[in-house]
Amino acid sequence: MNPSDHINQMNANDKLISELLFNKTIFYDWIIIVMFYACLHKIDVLLHRKRIYGKDLSSHKKRNAKVHQNLPREIVISYNAMYLESVRVRYKQVDLFRITLGDLREYFKHWRKIKKV
Repeated sequence: MNPSDHINQMNANDKLISELLFNKTIFYDWIIIVMFYACLHKIDVLLHRKRIYGKDLSSHKKRNAKVHQNLPREIVISYNAMYLESVRVRYKQVDLFRITLGDLREYFKHWRKIKKV
């Protein structure tokens, strides 16, 4: 994907987050997942500006390494928090209804930091 495709997908994901919140969904896990993927597209744009794309970002492991090596510490911290939580809600057997609105607010803080860069 090129940067404008990533921005378009990020904006579409952001719109879905707003729709889910507006409709007062109880599926906070999906909000976290969509928020992470919006974040991922923004991260890919930031890395693309540094001429890092393609095979360098072909897996989460490779992308995570490039994020750590090339982006500011504040962004790395927020990205890591969102990545780890998205893995937890996607792949770990967690009680999804224990995710609170307060938890979501924490992830929104991270998303806003990344989004504004």
